[in-house]
Order: sequence, then C-alpha cells, then structure tokens
Amino acid sequence: MARAAASPKAVARVSAERFDQWLVIAAIAIMAAGLLFNFGAAWVNANVAALAPSSIVLIQGALLAGAFAVGVLGGDRDRLTWLLILWLMIVWWVGLSLFRQAANPKYLGDIAAFPIFVLMGTVVRLRMIPPFLVVIQILAVVIGLWEAIDPVGYGVSIDVAKYYANTRGVEATIYDPDLTGLYLNATRPVGRLLLPQLGIHRVSSLFLEPVSLGNWTVVVTIFLCTLWRRMALWMRVVLIGGNAVLLVMCDGRFAIIASVAVIGACLIAPKLPRGITLAFPPATMILLAIVRALGALPSGGDTLSGRLAKSLYYFERQSLTELFGLNASVPGYTFDSGWTYFAQTQSVLGFIAFWCLLCLMLPLRTVEAKRFIIGVTLFFALSMPVSNSFISIKAAGVLFVCYGCLRRWQREEGVDDEKPALAPPPAASAEMPRGRRPALTGTRLARRSA
Repeated sequence: MARAAASPKAVARVSAERFDQWLVIAAIAIMAAGLLFNFGAAWVNANVAALAPSSIVLIQGALLAGAFAVGVLGGDRDRLTWLLILWLMIVWWVGLSLFRQAANPKYLGDIAAFPIFVLMGTVVRLRMIPPFLVVIQILAVVIGLWEAIDPVGYGVSIDVAKYYANTRGVEATIYDPDLTGLYLNATRPVGRLLLPQLGIHRVSSLFLEPVSLGNWTVVVTIFLCTLWRRMALWMRVVLIGGNAVLLVMCDGRFAIIASVAVIGACLIAPKLPRGITLAFPPATMILLAIVRALGALPSGGDTLSGRLAKSLYYFERQSLTELFGLNASVPGYTFDSGWTYFAQTQSVLGFIAFWCLLCLMLPLRTVEAKRFIIGVTLFFALSMPVSNSFISIKAAGVLFVCYGCLRRWQREEGVDDEKPALAPPPAASAEMPRGRRPALTGTRLARRSA
C-alpha cells in the first residue's frame, strides 16, 4: 500500500526545522570566523598575497552582515527591539559624522557589533556554547604550543609583524632573529612574569597578540562561571586546564588579575544589586585616581602600573571637543586607553548610552544571567584603562552571542530562580492513579527541557 502523502503543514514544519538548523550552523560558523579570521588572514598575507587594510574592513563588514542576516531571518520577537537599537546607533553615528565632516565605518562597527551579535545569539541555543568553547580552546592550546616550541616556524608561516604592517600600518618588528615575524609585544624589557625559567617568549597562538590571547582566557573564565552547571566534567577540565596553559604561555598579567576578579565577583553575583554594573567604569577610574594620589601608581615604562597611569592621564587631558567625539580623527595613543578611545569615537554620551544598554537589556531571572552580566561588565571595565580591544569582535563577539542566548532562554523556558514553581505538584489523591508521578511544572520543567 502506498505511503500516504505528507500533509502540507507537515512539509512546511520539516522545511522550517531544516531552515532553522542551517541558521544555527551559519551562526556557529560566524562566531568561529570572528575569533579566527585574523589568524587566517595573516596566513594568507604571509603565504599567498599581501593584504591591504581594506581587506580586513571587508572581512569584518561581511561578518557583521552575515550575523545581521542570520539574526533577522531566525530571530524571535526580540528582533524588533534590537533592530531599533541598531537603527538608533546608526543615527547617532551619522550625526557625529556630520559634525566631524568625516565618516569612519569602524566607529559604527565598534558599537553595532553589540545589537547585531545579540540578535544572532537568539538563534543559538545555550547548550551549544560549551562544545564550541572547547573546540576553540583546544585549537588555541595546540597552535600556542607550536609557537612556543618553534617560534621561527610560526613566525615564517603566520608573520604577524608583516600582517599588522600591511593591514594596520603598524611597524611592530622584533629585532631578534629567533623571534622574526612575531608581534612586538611578544617580549617585555623586564622579562616574563610567569615561569621565566621556561625561556619562551609571550605566545599569541590563534589571536596574533599575547594581550588578545589573555583576553580569550578571561572570556573562557566568564563562561566557566556562567555555564558551570551546564558543562560536563570533561568540558570543565579542558577549559580550566587550557586556560592555565594559555595564561602561562602568554604571560598575561592583566588576564590573571581580570580572571581572579571575575571569579570573585561571579561567586557573589546573586547577592549583588542589579544596578551595580552601571558603576563599574566610574568606580575603576576613581579607584585609579585615588591610587595615583597616594603615590602607588608610578608612571612610565612598559609596566602595568605605567600603562594605567598613562591611560588615566590620556582621559583627563581630553578637550571638550574630544570628549564629545567631534574630532575627525583619533590619536594612536587611544588604542592603549579604551575609555579615551570610546569617548572620542562615540562621545561620552554615546559611551554612557552603550553602557546602560549593556547593563540593563539582559533580564536577570537566573543565576546564569546574573553571573554573566557581572563577569562581562567587570571584564570590560577592567579592560578600559589598558586597551580598546574589549569591543573587538574576537573579544566580545561570542559574549554578545551568549547575551542573546540568555535572553531567549530565560523568556521561552520560563526559567526564574527567584520565584517558586508556577504551580505546586498535585498531592496524591484518589483521583490520581497509583504509580503515576506528579507532572513537572514551572522552573523544574524549564530546566529539564533547556
């Protein structure tokens, strides 16, 4: 007997499910590309053809466009909210560009990545994040070990210095024949802080710079604190062990401080008031000013204290024109002072608006969400005095995706750690057949299905 033809509704449902699966695959691929495109581009620049600065702009633009398309096609009812936020950001950028009489698309990309990747994050499911992190972590460790063992081979194959010279106009050559091709900060004048007896340089691995590799370990720490209950034991072991290896190899001073701070803050996150994250940037600035006034923040030299002192000085010396983002160009020194860079590219008003959105747009109904927002905002606030890289796609892209995941998960699954179940389990009675278990409701059902 011939099989009955599937109903149009069934066919449409199967087609929709397959379409959703392809969107998820595309979202994961874009996340991976956001982390790895610099490494791939550096290899192409060293082995195939020299790349121009416009090539990197096009790649980043393509990533943002792809993330936007995935988010719009697969996003839920949240999409209108984030499209409105993106539109307001574009209007703000256009307004500043008119005042400056110059339009730099990079300044728009710096802030537009937030709503675009959050929108794409509504397509990805929370359970997909840990395996993704494990794969990237293993790759980072393997490439990092290759660089540590054979720095000459890594330098010839990737040639980070040549890549940054061609695509950023940055002369960052190391005058050491054993480290040819590596980025300038692969060594420090004062030597290594962690295990100097290893006799290796500061490793960059997939991320081309030791600082960016250190930022990756902080990102992993945030996810460990956030998704600990949703990770298998072997995943925790891989991520923690990988972080330990990478921190030693990159000799990340800031990464160690930030990781310890994130862990401590996440442990007490459920007890903290929601609005505390709004105070992180001004609190960081005030704390540095107090430490400097006490004479405990010496300036000068390539030391952490020296960089903090210079960053504070750069922010304080800004004119009103710079503070409100009305200058046509941004000085190079702002790259080492994130809050100065952000003020001059977005204006201090734009920075305040961005920070409020970041802190307040994520519902905090679960421990996961509370730990996540505390970890992300603390990481960003601690990064601002030393670098502007915290808003780059490779540092923040995967965090913004998780932001969108958490928003959708909490809303769709009805998860809420602060409220009781939606209905109490029915008591045993004559109406309930013997041997049947009460149905799961509320939070318990949501957690099982998530």
